[in-house]
Amino acid sequence: LNSLQISVPSLFASTANARNANINIRGLGSNVVVANDGLENGVGFYIDGVYYGRVGLSQFDLLDLEQVEVLHGPQGTLFGKNTTAGAINITTRKPTYAPEGQFVAQGGDFGFYQLQGSASGALLDDKIAGRISGGYTSKGGFIHNITTNQEVADYTNASLRGQLLANFTDNLELRFIADFQRQTRHGGTGVDNGVVTTYDNGNPIADNILQKAARFGYSLPTTNAWKRVTDVNSPVQANMEQFGFSLQGDLKLGDGVLTSITAYRQWNWYPLNDNDSTSLSAFLQGHITDHQQQFSQELRYAGTLTDNIDYQAGVYYFWQIIDGYTRFSYGPDAALFYLGSASVVNATALNNYWTGAHSTPETSSYAAFTQANWHITPELTLTGGLRYTYEDKQGIYDNEVLHANDTTGLTPAQLTSVLALRNAYSRVLAFDSHLHSGSLSSLVTLSYQWTPHLLSYATYSQGEKSGGLNLTQLPPTLLDPRVRPEHADNYEIGLKSQWFDQALTANVSLFWTEVSDYQTQVVSSTAPYQSAISNIPLVRSRGFEGSLLWAPLEKVSFGLGSSYTDAVYVDYPTGPAPTELGPTSVVPYSNLSGRPLASAPKWVITGSFDAAQDLGIAAPGDLGPVDGYIHADTRYQTSNYSAGSDSRYSLVKAYDLTNLRLGLRTQDSRWDISLYSNNLLNQRYFTAQSLATNGLLSASLGEPRNSGITLRIKF
Repeated sequence: LNSLQISVPSLFASTANARNANINIRGLGSNVVVANDGLENGVGFYIDGVYYGRVGLSQFDLLDLEQVEVLHGPQGTLFGKNTTAGAINITTRKPTYAPEGQFVAQGGDFGFYQLQGSASGALLDDKIAGRISGGYTSKGGFIHNITTNQEVADYTNASLRGQLLANFTDNLELRFIADFQRQTRHGGTGVDNGVVTTYDNGNPIADNILQKAARFGYSLPTTNAWKRVTDVNSPVQANMEQFGFSLQGDLKLGDGVLTSITAYRQWNWYPLNDNDSTSLSAFLQGHITDHQQQFSQELRYAGTLTDNIDYQAGVYYFWQIIDGYTRFSYGPDAALFYLGSASVVNATALNNYWTGAHSTPETSSYAAFTQANWHITPELTLTGGLRYTYEDKQGIYDNEVLHANDTTGLTPAQLTSVLALRNAYSRVLAFDSHLHSGSLSSLVTLSYQWTPHLLSYATYSQGEKSGGLNLTQLPPTLLDPRVRPEHADNYEIGLKSQWFDQALTANVSLFWTEVSDYQTQVVSSTAPYQSAISNIPLVRSRGFEGSLLWAPLEKVSFGLGSSYTDAVYVDYPTGPAPTELGPTSVVPYSNLSGRPLASAPKWVITGSFDAAQDLGIAAPGDLGPVDGYIHADTRYQTSNYSAGSDSRYSLVKAYDLTNLRLGLRTQDSRWDISLYSNNLLNQRYFTAQSLATNGLLSASLGEPRNSGITLRIKF
């Protein structure tokens, strides 16, 4: 999914791990707060008409693609809930009755290899066709763990996808798809990158990481991220799997087509995290294992009402449940590391203290929608759409102690202190919650076709991102775990054009989007100053996007894209305070009104170049003439914050990534062999940074240069 950013400047994808992946369009979509199973993303993700309810479901290798669409702004009328920022709509290749297939083999740096293939053809004359696709990817890590002597940030990915296409009559087509993917990863890309010992006001950071380490005679492995070294001693992984099926039926009925899409999916997430980020046994594990299930049913009709009005209308049902299992495990070093001493009270309270929580956010969503195009004149078209969605959400949260030291022999005062400390780190808590809401999404677009190759348009659209439930450790100051829906209003004008016999394509758009009741982290304005996910009054994103594609010659093309996004918190009085300002007891929250949203670089510029040349030679056998070709692409983005507090230590500096491919291919593309280099200039860049309350500065590294060879065969 990350590779889409090369083609779409206003798309921002950050994937530290699947559950905490962020997908933003025009600065909106994810709020970079740690993922919460009871809340959802604002960018809808679809494959073959099926909505994927969690971002993690998109974090697999995508096979056999036919088309990828990135739709900007609220898409609620046709794409439904949680598309306030936009939607990514992916279409895979359908089975064919004529035999065809392809095979791809790649190998490169860091032990990378990938095998992918697909085959399609008739199974029963011209009535049933089938397609099968599969792939396996393996790549070694680029960060060395000196404690376990292994490379981390590696992964393997296995995918299998099968399809059947049936046309028993001229009026009915059925398409059945089933797929399975499994991915394993060891660790992430986070490394130590320095230590801060004083706050901005000059006061020392009490009990900073160096002081903690000194109590154990321990030293950080490095404070230079570019040594690519870590030393965590607890298991780390980010494994997941998913599977599902869908059945789509398209029935020609009257002047239109009646479509039904039935789908079921399941996603399983198995993480392990060393939360103290050292080789000490202080915070052994802090993670949540997820088992997500979803079912959806869509029924829609697309047809014509009159000679100048076409429309579609339908109903939609979506159900989802997530079984989450949270584990907090503190080890034998916890008391000395976190509390400064291993006194009887501290050691009894925290050492080997383990808790486990179960959460079950469940969603039932019902919608009815319609959208129509009124061709007022051959040049002037008015498009309007409405969608009403009703949602019922419910869930429970239950946290209990799995293991704790025996408190026999403690005095009543000591026992009180022990229980208070345990509550501070992971308190026993149980509650349930319900949320019911209805929302209306709408769209109005007026477009004018000045010439066959010049179109202008103006759009107003609105949509809602679902409300949610805080099914997690709640601060005592938060009495209501419910979070209201977000509401987006979007205004946009644009121009789409082609020039010089369609050799030059030029598009530009200007947009202004306001999101009220934005869901993000809010800190209480009174002691004990704890935070939770809640609503803030308003955020705004405005800017423009432009793209050029010029093909001056048959086999030569240049591409240029740019986006400017000014995304800010308009009204955010009680945001999280940057760590560098002081301890929570002194600076509990920060007024972030007017500050930029995280993961929203103001400027992004992309470019691409493609050229091919007939070499005047023929491939062996009957493969025909051979072209030599070159492809290059680049993406530059300005700095952006990677934490919702806009801490200056979370600032990711501007960087650019350039990729290059040189190859030979037959002119019918049946054979293609190429050399590639990603991050050609070996740019050193971070994808995120953060400053812990103990002064440890950590960074997530981008991948270094990696090069290799690709072979593609089609038949």
